[in-house]
Amino acid sequence: MKNLTDLLQGYYGYVNKNVTLKTNKNLSLVETHVCDCNDNWEVAEWYLLKNGESVNDENPIAICDGYNGVKMTDLSVLALTENEIQEITELVTPYELEDLCLAEQASLRIEAENSDTDVLIEVTKNYYTSEIDAESKNQPRILKEDDGETDRIFPTFIDAQEWIDEQENSVYVLSNGEVSRPEYRIVRSTY
Repeated sequence: MKNLTDLLQGYYGYVNKNVTLKTNKNLSLVETHVCDCNDNWEVAEWYLLKNGESVNDENPIAICDGYNGVKMTDLSVLALTENEIQEITELVTPYELEDLCLAEQASLRIEAENSDTDVLIEVTKNYYTSEIDAESKNQPRILKEDDGETDRIFPTFIDAQEWIDEQENSVYVLSNGEVSRPEYRIVRSTY
């Protein structure tokens, strides 16, 4: 049986939020995230718990996979009041996946050494935290080719460092909401 302790210990991903409902103090809505940074997918799931135990036979009451938006189960079969259903719906439906996979990928990357070949450059932008989507915009990303999809691979560490030096010695025009020029890190292409 999935319970709050299991969820908090990360058996089913990791917990982003645990919210006690205002309409019923015995009910809590637990938001978890599961992601695989190698396959670049992420799913947010919400579990409804009553007195710490799942009320939906261990199944999430809602899922967001980033492609189809939030999909909710029929909450009326869970013997909830109209106010409880409305509160849960308001907590879940406006949700959009944040770029948590990007943060997870960055944590796994290994910093390149001078002797490494076929290296990548990780670019971390620096937006004001009050900016809309700042959390997403400030996530480390791998520098792409002009097509915007293919990772730009540098043959050697020195080639990558020369590119960074050129960027840091040239004029950088800040985007709207950006605090300063990006930070760069040279990383191995495999991790």
